[in-house]
Amino acid sequence: MDSPTCPIGAPTRDYSHHRRPPKKFVAPVIPPPTTSRSTRRQVMVFPTTAVPQEIKDLKALPPTPKLPPAPLSPPPKSRRRNGIVFDLNNIEQQLKDLECDAPPRQNNSSA
Repeated sequence: MDSPTCPIGAPTRDYSHHRRPPKKFVAPVIPPPTTSRSTRRQVMVFPTTAVPQEIKDLKALPPTPKLPPAPLSPPPKSRRRNGIVFDLNNIEQQLKDLECDAPPRQNNSSA
């Protein structure tokens, strides 16, 4: 008999070559965060030449001290964009800031 046998007559088992190699550890892949409409800022964009009259009328209203000041928006990534982004929660303050930043108008009407 070439194979070893146990004392009760059954062949012994050799577990050394039947074992599976240990699995390699693979780090779990974390998906990038998804943006949903509910987490995006709610803003409106108007061209600088076509600001609605309702927004222009807000300049005349007294300021409301209830709202905390909003952080300034970062500069646009592309200088080719021509428009203004208004935060709807703080539009009155943004319009005042816009009015302060605007160059003074000159009346050059010769009639």
